[in-house]
Amino acid sequence: MTRPVPDRFAAFLPTHEETELLQICWGPHGLANAAWQKQQAGLNGKGPAAFDRRTGSSLWKLRVPLLFALRRHQLEADPTLLTFLKAAYAAETARRDFCYGICRETIAELRPVTDRVVVLKGVSLAEAAYEDPALRHCHDLDLLLAEQAVVPAADRLRGCGFRPTPGRWAASAAHLELTHPSGFPVVLHARPFDPPWFAVDVNGFRQRACPLPALGEGAYAPAPADALCHVCAHAAYSGGRQALGWVGDAAAILARHLELDWNRLTQLALDSGLQRTVRTALAFLARALAAPVPDSCLPALADTAEPTPLRKALAHYGMQGSLRGKMGALLRVPGGLRSRRFILGSVGLPSADYLRWRYPRAWQRCRPACRAMHLLCCIGHRLRTSRCGWRRS
Repeated sequence: MTRPVPDRFAAFLPTHEETELLQICWGPHGLANAAWQKQQAGLNGKGPAAFDRRTGSSLWKLRVPLLFALRRHQLEADPTLLTFLKAAYAAETARRDFCYGICRETIAELRPVTDRVVVLKGVSLAEAAYEDPALRHCHDLDLLLAEQAVVPAADRLRGCGFRPTPGRWAASAAHLELTHPSGFPVVLHARPFDPPWFAVDVNGFRQRACPLPALGEGAYAPAPADALCHVCAHAAYSGGRQALGWVGDAAAILARHLELDWNRLTQLALDSGLQRTVRTALAFLARALAAPVPDSCLPALADTAEPTPLRKALAHYGMQGSLRGKMGALLRVPGGLRSRRFILGSVGLPSADYLRWRYPRAWQRCRPACRAMHLLCCIGHRLRTSRCGWRRS
């Protein structure tokens, strides 16, 4: 009899306290009101300090959503906290105009290279999913192009004053990061996900995209089902989970698109090998936020296959990406010792698939040295995060 795979992603879901704050921001009235009664004293007492990124707080992305929730549910808050949240809203509104301007400029420059640019993640979701774009903080611009267009697009942008980002200019053409003259990062992608193991039909993903007129001619956003699958899967290996932004992204998509094509989402997850990841994220949304996830969706995404080297590689990537070395979260892994041993083994001794992808040059030169370098990187990563926390969203 096949044993179920340890739910390696459950350890990286929001904590109980974070879940209550998310319920205030994105839950229905009853959940929001009950969660506010529990969190009100703590938030009013801490004030702006509760959202300070410099202290490693994971709540700073909830400033504007919390302001909207307080208004929507007519909840009382300390005047000092309200003033801070209103200032954050003003700052995000100004940042939205800045980001939109760079997006329009970049897509206009790419028009001779491609007539279809799919905008991923922050900027796309801000416009296509949220009731107010200021609810979604954006720190870079992610553009999905046809594979053959990535290098020509990068060359054209370099000719327009963009420069390759030091340390992030990839050797392959799958993901190329440049920096706008203003300092804003722009990433060109040949596939929706960073790890190469997800078998996504990129052409189908791009063709199903919907126009985004606010971002200029030729700008597109992923179809709602594709966007939700992308958000849930990206959450499983991205450090952005520490900022809890993925929960708001998913909740906004579900609120905006009540007639979501769940069959399309399920099929995309199954075809791409993302079913375990998407199922874990959707189960959390349904349980914690009473999200309208159909009863038939989660069983359709069930996965009981035994762990393989590829799955261990994905587990490792998720562990490193979301925890940033905070190994104490292993204590939250359900399933006892077996689950913790599974994750710990994937971190300390990842598969050859992972090492070959993560350190391509070192792997070609000397495989034992590559494994030693990986262990040193993990130790150094742990020391850095313990001292200053994870700064980037």
